[in-house]
Amino acid sequence: MKTPLTRARLLGLIAALLLAGCGPTEMHELEIRGGLYYKKGESSPYSGPAVAYFPTRDEDDDKKIYKEAFFANGKPDGTWVTYFHNGGRKEVKYAFGKINGQVRVFDARSKVREETTYVNGRRHGGQTAFNKEGKPVENHFYKDNIRRPYLQPGERTEFKESVKAEMEATAMENQ
Repeated sequence: MKTPLTRARLLGLIAALLLAGCGPTEMHELEIRGGLYYKKGESSPYSGPAVAYFPTRDEDDDKKIYKEAFFANGKPDGTWVTYFHNGGRKEVKYAFGKINGQVRVFDARSKVREETTYVNGRRHGGQTAFNKEGKPVENHFYKDNIRRPYLQPGERTEFKESVKAEMEATAMENQ
């Protein structure tokens, strides 16, 4: 079920894409003022897609994307993707300018190598590292950015519900 917030953000994304024109803004065209991102020379916080490229030696070289990002009212929003030279990538989910949700690191074969849960920009939940076969090799648990003993199965369900409630409360505060 979609919430009004999701519909509003989707409409905002569509409007920003229409206003942005043909393609995304390059990250070097943005600057930070007062904690918000602005397109250089503009007075309104930037909303829309942005991209950064790996440096090249020659202007004729093909540009390879290093980072794909999105901004809403000058704050990071949506899923940001950072690509690595080795073919791997990192996906970070933002809401209201803070990391919220899963941060995932993938290897060159698109297998998840690490997963960490964030709420309001802080590690809050499980963090798991995986081997090449995709099996967990390390598990940690964080609450308010502090590493804690891992929860027992019954406690995990209660914790997931409390994280969900915190994320919903944050969304309501930021409307």
